[in-house]
Amino acid sequence: MRALKYRLCFSLLLCTPLILLAQPDTVWTRTFGGTQGDICYSVQRTQDGGYIMAGETRSSGAGGRDFWLVKTTSVGSMQWNRTYGGAQDETCYAVHQASDGGYVLVGRTNSFRPGSWNGWVVRTNASGDTMWTRVFGGSQPDAFYSVAQGPGGFFWAAGYTYSYGLAGDYWLVQLSTFGDSITTHTYGGNRSEVCNKILIENDYMYLVGSTESYGQGQTGLPDYWLLKVSWLGDSVWSRPYGEDRSDVCTSIAAGDSGSLILGGYTESSGAGRADFWVIRTDSMGYLWNERTFGRTGQDYCQAVMQVAPNRIQVAGTTEYTAAGGNNGWLLEMDNNLDTLWNRQVGGASVDEIYAMVSSMDGTILTGGTWSFGSGQQDFWLVKIAAPVTLFEVTPIFLNFGEVPVGYSATRSLTLRNAGNMPVTVLNLVTVPPFSSEFSSGFVLNGNEQTSFTVFFQPAQAGEYIDTLWVEHSTATSPTAVYVSGTGIMSDADEPDQNLPQRFALSAAYPNPFNAETVLTFDVPHAAPVRVAIYDVQGQLTKTIADGMLPAGSHRLHWNGSAFASGIYFVRAQSDGFSAARKIVLLK
Repeated sequence: MRALKYRLCFSLLLCTPLILLAQPDTVWTRTFGGTQGDICYSVQRTQDGGYIMAGETRSSGAGGRDFWLVKTTSVGSMQWNRTYGGAQDETCYAVHQASDGGYVLVGRTNSFRPGSWNGWVVRTNASGDTMWTRVFGGSQPDAFYSVAQGPGGFFWAAGYTYSYGLAGDYWLVQLSTFGDSITTHTYGGNRSEVCNKILIENDYMYLVGSTESYGQGQTGLPDYWLLKVSWLGDSVWSRPYGEDRSDVCTSIAAGDSGSLILGGYTESSGAGRADFWVIRTDSMGYLWNERTFGRTGQDYCQAVMQVAPNRIQVAGTTEYTAAGGNNGWLLEMDNNLDTLWNRQVGGASVDEIYAMVSSMDGTILTGGTWSFGSGQQDFWLVKIAAPVTLFEVTPIFLNFGEVPVGYSATRSLTLRNAGNMPVTVLNLVTVPPFSSEFSSGFVLNGNEQTSFTVFFQPAQAGEYIDTLWVEHSTATSPTAVYVSGTGIMSDADEPDQNLPQRFALSAAYPNPFNAETVLTFDVPHAAPVRVAIYDVQGQLTKTIADGMLPAGSHRLHWNGSAFASGIYFVRAQSDGFSAARKIVLLK
């Protein structure tokens, strides 16, 4: 494919952070291990609400390294653990809870056959007791990196093989519930390919990893490779992504609107020697958007998931720390891949994140830590709290009182984001004779608020009671605001000594402003009024008011969060009067 020549790179330097939101808190951390090295590569939320962790241990077991399976409660307390292995070395790269509550583990072994590494599958019951094990492969290096269960209860193990295929290929093996090989497939070209993850979605399988045979990749300099496969193992289509240096895809998740989200790392572009690289594609694998995230060192993304509509999380390891070691790194972004917040976890030594899973109220990260625990490196389980979203609308009752037919009255409605997570205000839905100045959606960041003018302009006499709906991106959307007013017939207004004596447009306040300013327009008698915002080219930007206003001093709010910084002009017109004021929007 054509090289991706232009990328958006976000350098998240600690000295100049881009994140403007409060970061979610670490709820708890847990370590598990002995005196030697123990590393967790996979985690899944279990049917009972706890977690299952899998990786390798050198602290216990039969050989140098063994599969290690650790079961915890929902708060990370160990319930039981099991080791599996032979006299040599085994490494478990993935665990999946089967539909019957047991577990299937995949990885590699060199204990049971002469020669190099082989793929190894271990099946257990819900208590971790071994039901069966199977070795797959030939005389060359082979390994499984990912596993999933498909329709019919079959297991699909994915990884790489040098024993079969052309020259190191994606390797996909279908197993029965008893561990028998049903089908075996390889995918690749004349150079090396490594599959890191399998996703089953919408009756197809998606394999991701790296290729040196396709795209811009060269020997030793791979590209991302996404492959769609049918249940028969046939390749439906494949897509490479990358440039002229190493680009390795480590994870995949299903996203909104049929999209696919790929996470990994790139050495082709970005701020450092290696950066997180996140790609979002359509259902056919064609690129929608992509972005790199990194600092000046090496940053490796190992996991990606869609946690909610328009919310994506990626996790891995960052080299840029104040102490000079590695730390875990979690970022959340929207579907445009704009960063919402990031969180760094770890201590003064080397701490790495390899997998994550969503909990009911946060995110679970897992990997290996040298900073904490009892050994050289221990299993590490970290819970990060879900970001707080508190969206407030005040007041929830707007009473306009009595308004003469053909005239209008205004009230102010305040929208406030009291949490630390951005909220998108999508719409203000009104029914005539109620209306608002809302024109298009915008984002309220944490602890920000804005106000809108709501109008009541009865066309005939009578009592009006209705509901205004504020639509937003939180789970509590929409929010109801109850509006009421009475239209009355009146031949003339009662004289009021406090009414303005002439039309006047006062200076906006604040000015310059960030996001919102208030415009005050004096109307000496009921009259048609038009107040609008124009850019420096004289193009209409937004109409603030356009209709009959009763006599009085009217405060009109303009929220400029959806507009670019710069100079704008407010122009007010009414009954032969015209005036303009300059306002400056600074972000």
